[in-house]
Amino acid sequence: MNKNEAIRSAKSFDELLDIEYGKIGSKKRDEFETKAQYFVISEILKDARHKANLTQEELH
Repeated sequence: MNKNEAIRSAKSFDELLDIEYGKIGSKKRDEFETKAQYFVISEILKDARHKANLTQEELH
């Protein structure tokens, strides 16, 4: 089965991640998970900054 077929037959988001980035614990998957966590944290901080009516400059 090629990658496109595997993606079409995936039944969960975890399966899609396994296909695209490898199983949990692989180097590529760990790098993806780390970047995803950084993204989530940055979005939470950005949302909090907006709710506090602060610009990014005001945080410096």
